[in-house]
Amino acid sequence: MATRRSTRKKVAPRPPTGRLTPKSLGARQDGKDTAEKVLTHAIRELDKHGAVNFSLDRVIASSKVSRSSIYHLFGNRAGVIAQAEARAITLDVSDGAHLLRNLVDRVESKEQLASLIEAWLRDAMSPDRVRQRSRRIANLAASDADGELRAVLKAHLHDVSNVWV
Repeated sequence: MATRRSTRKKVAPRPPTGRLTPKSLGARQDGKDTAEKVLTHAIRELDKHGAVNFSLDRVIASSKVSRSSIYHLFGNRAGVIAQAEARAITLDVSDGAHLLRNLVDRVESKEQLASLIEAWLRDAMSPDRVRQRSRRIANLAASDADGELRAVLKAHLHDVSNVWV
């Protein structure tokens, strides 16, 4: 008896990209919670050590999330860094935009507005804010060469842009 040959064309599986879009971080709620937990610890790691000295081992230890779960959610170390950078930039921009919008909406006089602008500028020039902006600028510049990071940032920042609408 002859065996039948399949007439279906075999298609090679697509390799994973290593980075995920923000909406695909965990389909189930526990996966989303795990991704959020990892991102929180990854942002702290980036703030403390930067992208070059970023240690996935330290993120694993502090978040208490297994390496396999992190690789399942983010693909690889670069995926964790990209998502954490995008989240950090988005949070910075969103928080600042919302705060400024709320303050401006409450201003009742020119003097209050001038005082608000002065306080805002003083805060903007603090050493921590200067370092934060430097890192953000470096990450945005890096995203120009990294199409996947650029796409993640674009998706995150699109939501923030609605603050002023």
